[in-house]
Amino acid sequence: MYSDDQSSGDDQDSKRRRTRTNFSSWQLEELERAFESSHYPDVFMREALSMRLNLPESRVQLVIEARKHEVTERLQS
Repeated sequence: MYSDDQSSGDDQDSKRRRTRTNFSSWQLEELERAFESSHYPDVFMREALSMRLNLPESRVQLVIEARKHEVTERLQS
């Protein structure tokens, strides 16, 4: 039934983990400042921030989402 299904080995390429980004203190300060001004920055704000910080927009988005999660957790406890 599953003998000719070879997707188990092919899935490993699509499930690679991202490499961890080491943010400088300056980048973290800028990200925190941006989060304080808006908890929900639009794509244009994230793009501008990513260009200024020399980071991919996806990383900026991930940091903002993680920060929102931290605030939510803190408020619930």
